[in-house]
Amino acid sequence: MDIWQKHIRPQWTFWLWGLILIVPLICWLVWLCWPKVPIKLLIMDKTVLDDRVPEHLSLSWVLTHERYTNPSLESYDPITDYMGFKPSNRPKFNTDDLENFSMKELGALVNTFDGIYYTDTYGVYANEWFDKGSINEHSGLVYGGLTAKDAHLIVQHYQAKKLTLLEFNLLASPTEAGPRQQVEQALGFRFTGWTGRVFDNLDTTNNPDLPRWVVRMYKDQHQGRYGLSGPGIVLVHENGTLDILADKKDLDSLVPTIVSSPQMQAEYGVPATMPYPFWIDIVEPIGDTKVLARYELHPNSRGDSILHLHHIPKTFAAAMQLGGRTNAWYFCGDWSDNPIPYNNTYFAGVQHISFLFYPILDDTDRRSFFWKYYHPLIRQILANSFRKD
Repeated sequence: MDIWQKHIRPQWTFWLWGLILIVPLICWLVWLCWPKVPIKLLIMDKTVLDDRVPEHLSLSWVLTHERYTNPSLESYDPITDYMGFKPSNRPKFNTDDLENFSMKELGALVNTFDGIYYTDTYGVYANEWFDKGSINEHSGLVYGGLTAKDAHLIVQHYQAKKLTLLEFNLLASPTEAGPRQQVEQALGFRFTGWTGRVFDNLDTTNNPDLPRWVVRMYKDQHQGRYGLSGPGIVLVHENGTLDILADKKDLDSLVPTIVSSPQMQAEYGVPATMPYPFWIDIVEPIGDTKVLARYELHPNSRGDSILHLHHIPKTFAAAMQLGGRTNAWYFCGDWSDNPIPYNNTYFAGVQHISFLFYPILDDTDRRSFFWKYYHPLIRQILANSFRKD
């Protein structure tokens, strides 16, 4: 015992602390030595309330970790290097978008950017920005929606066969019919009007984040009844139709599963199945558009009847290659919004210890989706476009 306390234990403690300190330093130095790849990427995010920038933080993390930089060889800054809604001192704000460009100038932008990624066009609303009323209730639009000029740039960029990455909420409210149809027809997919999301608690007394409009609309369409508690999936159509699949009551398994094709797994390093608990939209491919991954809902017979009533399929697209092209994608969910820390982006190989950064057994935690699915997918898509050598 005396030998352990006097000799072995101090040495063991010294080497342990040495490893704890030196391994991150080595990983950081390796990251610094990775070659930089300058690209000019337009990141559009119209749903930014503060400097946490959750709607595009995951994308910025991947860009920085994989050493993609702006043309000045500086890492993309998630707080400044994007277009869209720019918070200032409330109630002030700025917008940096395409509305001041002429159509001719938009054509020139196609030659300027190497790629575009529209991460969110849902926008910012009066209650959440001006702190008037509940942020979980409907209010007037301050800024947001896909505009005609956004649609024009997206179509021109796609037709120029440059990197085009799009995701939910591109075509849903508050985007109007004109820009939506322009994108749908040119890029080869159609929004059905349905969106959905898992909520971990449907009890209004225990979940302040549950939108009040969910409860109000459900009561309006179910003879004034609600009485739901526990987790469930809220499904809402743009025409106002709303229904809920309650866990255990309507579902055999709560969280929708992304099921990836063998091609998707082999080429992009994603797992065969992946739970996804956040916002999704139900879209349909058109023409040559190729579905590489699908969502699967897990209803029981009662849940099946609810889906059948609303003509909602149990299986639908999750990731699509638009026109069958490897550099044009629509992700049918809020995939770039994940609650991840940003400070670990500067360490090479950090993905190999990613299990330390999320609860392994919690399917409702989006951090596992980032590490297991989003990161390898975006890394490979970027590599295919910009690291061809």
